[in-house]
Amino acid sequence: MSFAPSTQNKLTEQTRLLLRWMTWLTVGGLLALAWFLAATPIKHDDLFWHLQSGEWMVQHGRILHHDAFSYTRPHAPWITHEWLFSLLCYAFYRMGGTQGLIVLKQLLAVALVSILITTTRRLIDPLRQAWLWPILCLVLCLLAPFLILRAALVTSLFLALLWWALQRDQALQQKITWAIGALLFLAWGNLHAGVIFGFVLLGGLWCEAVWRSWRYAETPQMWRVTTFGGMGMAASLINPNGLDVWLYPWYLNRFFYHSGISFDLGIFAAPTPSGHPFFFLFLALCLLALWSARRALHRIRFYEAFASLFFLILALRSNRFIDHFALLSLPWCVRLLLIPELRVNTPTPEESQLPSISQDHSTKVSNNPTHLEDAAKTSNNPIHLEDEQGSKGAETSKDAKTSNPPSLSADAKTSNPPSLSADAKTSNPPSLSADAKTSNPPSLSADAKTSSPPSLSADAKASNLPSLSADVEKAESKKERGEASEDSGRLQRDAISQASVLLASLTALAVIALAWLLWQPAVFVREPLSRFPAYAAAFVQKHRLQGRIFHHQNEGGFYGWKLKRPIFWDGRNLLFAPLVKEFVRVKDFSDILQPYRVEILLVNHSLFVQMKPWLERHRERWSLVYWDDQAAVYVLNSPSSAEWLTLHRYRFLRPFGDMPRLHDWANVPKNVPLIRAELARAVHAQPNAQLPRYLQGLFALYTNDLSSALRALQQAASIRPKKQVYLSLSYTLQRLQRFDEARLWLQKAQQLR
Repeated sequence: MSFAPSTQNKLTEQTRLLLRWMTWLTVGGLLALAWFLAATPIKHDDLFWHLQSGEWMVQHGRILHHDAFSYTRPHAPWITHEWLFSLLCYAFYRMGGTQGLIVLKQLLAVALVSILITTTRRLIDPLRQAWLWPILCLVLCLLAPFLILRAALVTSLFLALLWWALQRDQALQQKITWAIGALLFLAWGNLHAGVIFGFVLLGGLWCEAVWRSWRYAETPQMWRVTTFGGMGMAASLINPNGLDVWLYPWYLNRFFYHSGISFDLGIFAAPTPSGHPFFFLFLALCLLALWSARRALHRIRFYEAFASLFFLILALRSNRFIDHFALLSLPWCVRLLLIPELRVNTPTPEESQLPSISQDHSTKVSNNPTHLEDAAKTSNNPIHLEDEQGSKGAETSKDAKTSNPPSLSADAKTSNPPSLSADAKTSNPPSLSADAKTSNPPSLSADAKTSSPPSLSADAKASNLPSLSADVEKAESKKERGEASEDSGRLQRDAISQASVLLASLTALAVIALAWLLWQPAVFVREPLSRFPAYAAAFVQKHRLQGRIFHHQNEGGFYGWKLKRPIFWDGRNLLFAPLVKEFVRVKDFSDILQPYRVEILLVNHSLFVQMKPWLERHRERWSLVYWDDQAAVYVLNSPSSAEWLTLHRYRFLRPFGDMPRLHDWANVPKNVPLIRAELARAVHAQPNAQLPRYLQGLFALYTNDLSSALRALQQAASIRPKKQVYLSLSYTLQRLQRFDEARLWLQKAQQLR
């Protein structure tokens, strides 16, 4: 459904120009905000094994079908349903490094928002489009957490593109739709297994076409939808993995929810109001749209309702599908909210072009003389026949000046219709009086036998009709001027309202951008890999530590890409499903580290929490040699590395600020210089780490070295906001009797959660 901007022609040129510029400024602001929101550091570890597999395929000239990056599952079968996405990421990495990957993410985000704007703008009258932009701002905030460089982002883009192609007028009757569908499903089947969700959309459209074919005999549309869906399925099967691309989501669902393994689902967990507030706001907006149009819910097409309900069920189970639900629910939500005509049971433009039953019946009556005769019998008024015949225009013959229709026989040239009895062959119907035996009805006077209307008397022929018509014209002209003035005022009010909403939308875009800038430090744009343990990997490379590594599953891809060595596991869940089951069932980490002959531990904070009791029991076998805010490196003690461990081993410090005895050690004079040396070494190894500097300042505070404590804590506070650092800094300033500054840092600490 589309609307022509006819109402804009009644606005002044200046008003239309202002609205046009403000609209395009808002569109540009939305696209710029999408580009800005996507300019965040890389946060998904799967990207790095994509880079590895892309590099492998370029070097070997063939598609990868087995694991080539781990020592735990070497040469195991691997469903590489995202092989084309791997090549795409590797191509952008070769062109621009990690910044090139961020640019790729920004391009995908802008393309997605552009399709949303194009799809929704064509549904709304131009004078109502201003209310569209706040809704799009909400949807953009909802999509922001899902603007991650992964193959699922391509599925979101292709779903929106398929939705746009199908919602165009007479989409399946245009060749461009078939060309877009063939190319889209061909690429989709090689980029991501989410192509199966495109078939969900087509399945809903097919069910609707089948029902309409049975109900309204629209068979051609059903065959077009069937052929289009078959073409999409055939195109998606042109991939190196065959039917496994379709079945991969089913395999993944069975692994996460039916394998009996209890672990953190992450992006596959159910959404919560605190974690996904914009999703629940958008869901409330959809419910409001349904309530406002509750009398015309049939205006939502079946395939729209089917796809939205399907992805809503998935989104309530897993936040992984929130963006899919928002993309497919936005068009009908906008239609119901911003098109008041659809909130009542009014016909659509397509339905209004079809003749109604009453129109069709009246047409048949006017074209059938038999019905005319029946009408004459019913009304007992031959003038009625003249009215019917007069509506035919050119079809009336010269003999139609009388009351006889041209289709009557010669015997019926009198005023008697042929359906009357023999006794009624005179001109008098049974119900007429004796005076009415002529062809004139009793209600007409003698002077009315001419063509004058029967309701006018003989004296009315000489009445002053021109003066009467002039008064009517004056009254109508005055009424039209009043209506035109009212329409002009309404249009101006609508224009002012639209300009106000556009201005509010621009303000909202600026506020969102500012809030995002304050929440995401600018260093993130300069350091795309700030969320990954890059310094721990650099330490391993610098000191050429050899041996098999053990690490968290969500960091395996990064270590494999950065260290260029076999890893323990990574985010390919189906490939490492047997290893995951083995890991969650062990009670002692030695049962899994010794069989695989692990010699280096690269642990993040969550893995350290699990391994902490085991590490305390095995301190004589494993030595801590590096730690920062993100990772810690442990090395297995061996005679060959004894000399190197003497220089790099931490004897007092523990990683991630786990120092419950730091205050006690500060009271032992012989330990103070050793602990200071270890803290200085940790700070030197990673100058941008906050925890080593915080512990350095805290230890100086315990030893009453207030100037050193103040310097170290100020450096720690400058790295990133942290409540404990602010409180320690405020306490140190109080000790130095700088109460105003201490109060300021205390207020900052109270503002943090």
